[in-house]
Amino acid sequence: MWAYLIVFLSVLPSNALPRLSLLDFDFMDKFIHLMFYTVLMAAFIIEHRRFYGKNPSAPLIKKVMAGIFAGGFVIEIIQGAFLQGRQFDVIDLIANGLGISLGLLLLPSLQK
Repeated sequence: MWAYLIVFLSVLPSNALPRLSLLDFDFMDKFIHLMFYTVLMAAFIIEHRRFYGKNPSAPLIKKVMAGIFAGGFVIEIIQGAFLQGRQFDVIDLIANGLGISLGLLLLPSLQK
């Protein structure tokens, strides 16, 4: 569900997104990327534990991290190539990667 929200918000034209005075500073977009991808990675860990009763293995975590990052990369390419009012942004990719890593670093606090 969270992944669908990320994709949906990523393909909306930038002028369709709400403008709040709190969100008008330059790097709020990067902070939102960081938080969305943190939640996405943490949600994977939580759901894996709920479904299987244990934490995901290190190889699986690496694959999921790579998959989430690749999905973000594809979204950035689509934004740059096909969406008016959007562009490819390397800083967004860095924020996505940091968010994924932060989601993983939260693993100990997500333990039962």
